[in-house]
Amino acid sequence: MADNRNTEAAWTYHETTKHSYASIRANPHFLDWANQPLPFKIYSTLELLRLPGKLRSTGVAALSAITESVSIEAGAAPDLGTAQLLYLRGHHPA
Repeated sequence: MADNRNTEAAWTYHETTKHSYASIRANPHFLDWANQPLPFKIYSTLELLRLPGKLRSTGVAALSAITESVSIEAGAAPDLGTAQLLYLRGHHPA
């Protein structure tokens, strides 16, 4: 995984994709499709991990889940049960 303190890659990306004053003035309604970022981050060195397809009940009402504060241990990673959010997001239109 890349080191977040190494800003050289981010700076290079910024410099190669930013608009100039001249480009905005010359073509204010033009999108350069060849110069856009990828819509998703690609983790080419990580092993594929299947998300669970069977959903589990959490016992927490949806409104309570989004309004209540929950303390999380520092550095704790979500379990695969949390993946049901990703599963639901991928299978139901927003």
